[in-house]
Amino acid sequence: MTPEPTDEAGSVEAHLTPATVEGGVGASIAIEIVVEDSWDIGSHESSLELADSDVAVFTGAELLGDPGSVDVDIAEDGDIIELTAALMDVDPGPVPIARVDVELTEAGTTDLDLTIDVLTDEEGDEYEITETAGATLEAIDELSLEIESQITAPDSTVTFPVDVILADEFRLSKLWTDWDVDVDDTAGALRPDDEAADELELSWENPAPLANPEIEIELPERYVGGTYLLEYTAANTVAGTVESDTVQLLIDEEFADKKSEDNPE
Repeated sequence: MTPEPTDEAGSVEAHLTPATVEGGVGASIAIEIVVEDSWDIGSHESSLELADSDVAVFTGAELLGDPGSVDVDIAEDGDIIELTAALMDVDPGPVPIARVDVELTEAGTTDLDLTIDVLTDEEGDEYEITETAGATLEAIDELSLEIESQITAPDSTVTFPVDVILADEFRLSKLWTDWDVDVDDTAGALRPDDEAADELELSWENPAPLANPEIEIELPERYVGGTYLLEYTAANTVAGTVESDTVQLLIDEEFADKKSEDNPE
């Protein structure tokens, strides 16, 4: 809940999001600084520091909130980035105040710490920062794939988010041929024109350090229930590695009613 304005700026918490990131070596990751429960924000002086600059380095930043004055300074080793913004125009929180770019450079794990030295409202009064939460970054140098089973109602569209690391080929098979299968975001991948009717194929020119395509399946009305077992395969043809498994699509005619009960208007 957004606090009511007072003569003093009050107290706020801040954190980095996402709090946990996994990607392949070479991936570029965007991390946001989010301030909770602020009334408005006029300026800030913030810094982020990587515990291990062998694993990742800062490459840039965007100061959010339409600031009239900005400054970004990255240490020579790439392990610290300092951000200054003033004359901001920000609505009540939670609100992101900066987006920082980090490149994963070597396999390993590193903490990412957040410090906010100064945070003021538009009148210049300082907020008290009661808590800050950082993030953890993990860089991997081998093929990884994550796709979760989904449940949906009949006559609906279901989305399968895919997290794929260091793959240049991805295939989802055992699809029913009257399903309308599309990719909402190909994450830079190509989709062949001649793929089999019961498959979806994606390919990258080079193994993608981090890709998150979203596969959408529109189900015809006649599919009123049942469990469908789909097969997926990801490959890194450069390294000669393959990962494959199965994922389920559960069609439940009571699912729409359950969602309505869980999310009443």
